[in-house]
Amino acid sequence: MKQPDKISYSRWRSILPWFCFAAAVFASAGFLYRMLWFDEVLTVQLVMNLPLERIYYAYEIPNNHIVFSLAEKIWFLIVGAIGNFSYYFFRIPPLIFCAAGIFLLSRRLIRLCGIAAGTVLPLVFGISTTFAIFSTGIRGYALGFFLTVLIFLQAEKLMRNTKISDYILYFLLAYLAMGTAPTNLAATTAVALLFLPKCVKQKGKYGRLVYLFVSPCVALLAFYLPVWEKFLGCIRLGEGWINGSSAAYNLYCSAGFTVCGLLPFCAIGVVLLWKKIPRFRWDILCGLLILLMPAGVFLIFKVPPFPRVFFPLCAVWLIVLAVPFGMYLKLMKKNRLLLILPFVIQGVLCLFFFQDRTELAASALFGKDGRNDDFILPYFMRRSFEPHKVLHFLKQHAENGGVDFHAFATFNSDAPSLFFASTIFPFPEGRLLLDRLNRPKTIRFQDYTGRKYIVCETPADLQAAMSRFGFKQVIPLAEFGIQKVYQVIE
Repeated sequence: MKQPDKISYSRWRSILPWFCFAAAVFASAGFLYRMLWFDEVLTVQLVMNLPLERIYYAYEIPNNHIVFSLAEKIWFLIVGAIGNFSYYFFRIPPLIFCAAGIFLLSRRLIRLCGIAAGTVLPLVFGISTTFAIFSTGIRGYALGFFLTVLIFLQAEKLMRNTKISDYILYFLLAYLAMGTAPTNLAATTAVALLFLPKCVKQKGKYGRLVYLFVSPCVALLAFYLPVWEKFLGCIRLGEGWINGSSAAYNLYCSAGFTVCGLLPFCAIGVVLLWKKIPRFRWDILCGLLILLMPAGVFLIFKVPPFPRVFFPLCAVWLIVLAVPFGMYLKLMKKNRLLLILPFVIQGVLCLFFFQDRTELAASALFGKDGRNDDFILPYFMRRSFEPHKVLHFLKQHAENGGVDFHAFATFNSDAPSLFFASTIFPFPEGRLLLDRLNRPKTIRFQDYTGRKYIVCETPADLQAAMSRFGFKQVIPLAEFGIQKVYQVIE
């Protein structure tokens, strides 16, 4: 009688990671066709305009996630050689990276924490809009997430074995992660912290633990050494979030929101572990340190990093949460109500806030325009962000007046998204004006003939543009999310 149960358990253990993979792909697929925003446009321009061998050295701004850009370039060359390459094809590699990360993570967590805990946490995270942002974003965060999972699995193997090949593979994975983004150092450090308690309890393997910490640092230096001056230049740019407290609020509220129905039960699991199994106390303390790591970074840096750079760290956070949640479920086996309660609560929250309805929570937490949101539903993920409709409106409004026209898009209005939209939708060439990124302001909009429009973000942004060009009066015409259209009255 026991053998069929064992076979059934083995089957579920094999099937459920694929279910998590499929659910993550399905939940993100609807975002594949959204328009490109600022950072994505810069990435696509770099990939399309530079030869493969030059991408490594194009590090004038940190927007170039080098390893990811190289992967996208290879993908572009392969698919482009077969047929027409549409802009949304660029979103396929990051979706594959992210979904593969969810698959590998769920497969390992099922073995580590049980079927229920090992499935539900990756699944809930995989169907969230937070996951969709990064899994369909033409940026390196998806690859960083995938590499973090691989680094964790390789670190486990390294702590068990002493093969030289395991050391080499770990370094290579760290090298790729650092080459994707230097900020992935946070995720690799968190992975190493996961194994600190084991070394303390066993009083050994310290050399391997040191290797886990040091190897990514060496990999970072090795990767950026050929572009060291540019690398330092990017650091000096001081790009980042508004302030540390806002960055911490955004990251922790957003990450917590994706699994908020499970968090109280994870906390109960932590308390149970602390009381019933004292040997887990080191694990709990290291887990807490991993969770608080971004808060420390936000406090230390004068210009805090964007919350989104910590997306790869979410892979480690899921591991940290899965262990106590698995313990909670194990200890509540005899109480059916308390056993199913977390699944019911999280299920209801997922149904209520799934996809478009996430905007309700995002607006309540971070404001209606999405500018102060970097993790749940930023402005470029919202239905109101439609740069192609801005161009259609401008063209239609000018044509109704039967006159020539020009439109100037400010930096804050996400000018690159408008520029890219103008290349794939019918819009008169030379009518859209914008300043080049990190270049002196050279456009004299007041010298252009015909009807004039300004596309800007806020009233302050509008006033700055009017002052720059000497315009005294404008008429508000339309709003498309953060992109607001005004007509200049001369």
